[in-house]
Amino acid sequence: YVGNTQFLLKMAAVALAGLNMAWFHSTTYRRIDQWDEDMPPPAAARLAGLVSLVTWTVVIFLGRWIGFTLETVF
Repeated sequence: YVGNTQFLLKMAAVALAGLNMAWFHSTTYRRIDQWDEDMPPPAAARLAGLVSLVTWTVVIFLGRWIGFTLETVF
């Protein structure tokens, strides 16, 4: 799979999702006890949620796309 561009893009998206999670937990999540009082949730939390939804959607899309491009590798 290493020669498959879609696979490499998928791995990059998984890495981006992991970095997003690490950033969220090291910054915004530390103040989660204050979220019950704030409406709506902090902008950083909403941004992390949006980035997470987008990156995991891309991971799913690229994972499906890999199957259609394997004949170019093998």
